[in-house]
Amino acid sequence: MDWAVLPIIALALLTDAAVRGTAYRLGQTQRDPWHLDDARIGVVASLHGLGAFLFGHVAGLLLEQLGARRGGTLGSAAVSATVMGTASTPHLVLFAAA
Repeated sequence: MDWAVLPIIALALLTDAAVRGTAYRLGQTQRDPWHLDDARIGVVASLHGLGAFLFGHVAGLLLEQLGARRGGTLGSAAVSATVMGTASTPHLVLFAAA
């Protein structure tokens, strides 16, 4: 194993956990207004994995085209916009889509 990639792997893991945790936490805050149970919050939070499956290839291609720095910046901006969208959405379906 090339040990030089270990920090990149660790950063990717922490970033992924932060995004998943944010989606779960936002779902928890919407428990009372939307009358959600734990199962529905779990389903909504698991949609992060579906989004990664659907858009991961496209994101990888963009990353190769733009380079690591610009691609990472664009990815961070997209994640930030998504988190802001989920935090301010008035409906569960829009929350899940974001």
